[in-house]
Amino acid sequence: MITPSWMPLSTMILWFGSWLKLMLKKKVMMMRYKKAYFLFLIVLLFTISAGASLSLLNKSHDLLLWNERASGRALVQLVILQQSYLSIMMQYQRGDEVADELLTYYDLTWSAYDVLLKGSKNAYFMSDGWRASKLNNYFTRFKMTDPTKVKLSGELLTVALHNTREAHNYIVELLNFEFQGYSQETHQHDFELVRVNKIMIMGLFGLTFSGTIFLLIIIRERRQMTYLAYHDPLTRLANRSALKEKITALQKKKTSFCALLIDIDRFKAINDSYGHDIGDKLLIRLTEKMTLVCSESDFIARLGGDEFTIICQSKSVVEAMALSLLSITDNVIDIDGKSCDVGMSIGISFSRTKHFAWVDILKEADDAMYQAKEKGGGKYQTYDPAVVTKKIL
Repeated sequence: MITPSWMPLSTMILWFGSWLKLMLKKKVMMMRYKKAYFLFLIVLLFTISAGASLSLLNKSHDLLLWNERASGRALVQLVILQQSYLSIMMQYQRGDEVADELLTYYDLTWSAYDVLLKGSKNAYFMSDGWRASKLNNYFTRFKMTDPTKVKLSGELLTVALHNTREAHNYIVELLNFEFQGYSQETHQHDFELVRVNKIMIMGLFGLTFSGTIFLLIIIRERRQMTYLAYHDPLTRLANRSALKEKITALQKKKTSFCALLIDIDRFKAINDSYGHDIGDKLLIRLTEKMTLVCSESDFIARLGGDEFTIICQSKSVVEAMALSLLSITDNVIDIDGKSCDVGMSIGISFSRTKHFAWVDILKEADDAMYQAKEKGGGKYQTYDPAVVTKKIL
């Protein structure tokens, strides 16, 4: 930072303060931008990972189902049935009484042909038009020797045996072709399945990672919202809502306690003279000093503005605590080179059975605090119902 040598010191200080304030604002804006950008990247990663994982899961499912679609079970069944039909035809040619078996196995073989040609369209050999056409021709020739329509004897029986034997040999060859092709495609599908699963694992990892980060962000934001709901953003003390819960809980347990209501004397003059920034810093400084006076069992809260409340469960030390609080402002407090001459007026009220609402004890402490102010401030005053009643009358 370069400044002219002739610039007065006070102007330089003001200029430096303005520059520093601007830099802090830019830093806050940059942090907010980075936070929003990071959240956008997490959501984008989650969306891409979820979409990719779902797509790859469907592809993996299709690859696993391929084994069923490409199976040659119908072809194997046809080979077995045709072999049996061929054996019965040979027995029939020798004169054995197997006419009924011949008709039965003809029907079974015919059904196996029909199932293979119509129900196994995804079989490997069906991709070869010539092989499928040749199988269909054998089926046509097979139907021409239907024993239910023609009498198988003599030359016709010899032709039927020849055609059946030739068809059987071709189907066995077709079965070998099917299994070889099936084995080759299975090998390729296995490699593809492994590749898809590897990518899917990466997608699931991205999904899990982004989901976990997103969940942690939500939990963190929820905690921050809960914290802000019960704490004052400037001083980080408990706020009015937290004070209400504290007093209500003590009243339900019927625990004796006392409330000290503290008002900062001449605080408005500090704000008017030096600005709210100095006033805020003064409140933070006073908060730090008041916290040191309190014990771990005490509860300190900011009601708003320049008013604070301390809940103390030990009545025997409350007056000593009030004196310690008053000593905080015995000397002028320096804030950024500004002399802040303030004091405290403290009202003390003790819990009683007649307090039905949580604010009742605070109202009494507030009345006592105004009694202290009327006496010139810089004092503490214990609530006296007689004085308040007399004032009202």
